[in-house]
Amino acid sequence: TFLNRGVETQVGRDYNRYGNLTEWWFINATGGVFRRKFVDAEFNETFIRNSGYFRITNNFKLNKTTSIDLSGSYNSREVSGFCTQGPQYQVDISLQKRFLNNRLILRVDGLDVFDTQLFLNDCFFQGFNTTVNHKSKTQNLRFWVIYNFSGKNKSNSRVNEVKSEAGRRL
Repeated sequence: TFLNRGVETQVGRDYNRYGNLTEWWFINATGGVFRRKFVDAEFNETFIRNSGYFRITNNFKLNKTTSIDLSGSYNSREVSGFCTQGPQYQVDISLQKRFLNNRLILRVDGLDVFDTQLFLNDCFFQGFNTTVNHKSKTQNLRFWVIYNFSGKNKSNSRVNEVKSEAGRRL
């Protein structure tokens, strides 16, 4: 039998900023804040909570063929109708080098560099609760070898079309 235990409502705001800060530094940052409310089946507000997140990726071009990516993320503690999820944060770093007229790419990624990714969850149900406090193996070192056999640089015709349309409007 299906029972409606309540209604959860979330209202919030996202913000995104991306682009070149200098000719050698590209940034993509996004963040958001949310207000979450849960009303149970008897129309009682059982909680009102605020939460948020922030993610940033920086790409630094050291020269024409070498770049470094530095990324970080943070998710605040989240509460829903029946579960609480603990905060999560992580830092990743990558080094990329291009060879043979950009046909060969070597890349090394360090994921969760500081080994901070935790999974902390508490769930509350009628008659029982569950708690998860788990540390997965999220810290990784990944090696990439990418080779472009065609040697052609593909372009997105849709992007070119949009740029052309924007030029006609100006």
